[in-house]
Amino acid sequence: MRVTPDLNVILDVVQHRQPHSPHSARVLHRARTRPIEAVFRRARQLGMADVEDAVVAAVAEATQSAWIVTRNIADFAASPVSARTPADFLNLPETVNLPPATERP
Repeated sequence: MRVTPDLNVILDVVQHRQPHSPHSARVLHRARTRPIEAVFRRARQLGMADVEDAVVAAVAEATQSAWIVTRNIADFAASPVSARTPADFLNLPETVNLPPATERP
């Protein structure tokens, strides 16, 4: 079974948040965690000040996202994926937002 845990579930484990950490750890153990571990390794390598922003940047990189859409552009200055505000993203030509034709349903 594939599941996508919310970042707060992952951070419960990484930051040992109580009382949530034990249940969150079991969820991650039950899920396939290798990709999650790889994302966290990469996030730590990025050297960003905020761990949550680093995880978002690492996920964006792993999924080959074109942009990170955020209200906090400055938080992603060290990100390997460029950040745009929601307004800037919406001002892009619509075709820029589409995946390549081979990836569309």
